[in-house]
Amino acid sequence: MAPPVFDGAGGLVQATVDGVTHLNELVRFDAAGVATWTLPLSAQAVKVVLAGPGKLVYASVDGLVALDAMTGAELWRTTLPLEPTDLAGDGAGGVAVLGGDLAGCQAMAVRRYDAAGVFLWSRLIRASGSCMGAPVGAGIAIATDGDVVVVGGLSAPTDLGTGEFQPRTGAGFILDLAR
Repeated sequence: MAPPVFDGAGGLVQATVDGVTHLNELVRFDAAGVATWTLPLSAQAVKVVLAGPGKLVYASVDGLVALDAMTGAELWRTTLPLEPTDLAGDGAGGVAVLGGDLAGCQAMAVRRYDAAGVFLWSRLIRASGSCMGAPVGAGIAIATDGDVVVVGGLSAPTDLGTGEFQPRTGAGFILDLAR
């Protein structure tokens, strides 16, 4: 099972895993431990997060979906032009998603959405001069000031925004994407 997500409304949401890495369903339990709703997930969902008071968001190959934490009702849905690998929520209801670009050349992609699911900005990072060796994002978070922070690894020369970096084998990075 994936770690539970406290929903900000007195309960928690537990996600079951398909035995590999994808989430199968979400189940909300109230404070007494009683299941109040269950939502089967149809596509390869990778993570569910709390995004603002009483709102859950999950990412899958079908896109981002926001749910009311108390009822499980869908609040909004948007498609993603990337294959998500991680997701972070902020206290205002916004989310940032990390993944691999679906548009051909290997690249790490970061996208930011507001509380209503409206796209705000994106950043696509590739290896310099090549489609091979793209940076691989391992995790994403949203800082209290709204900046998006990504950690990952590099295997080829890459410009992370301050000029080309020549990595050694297994080089890691921490990237602060100011809002």
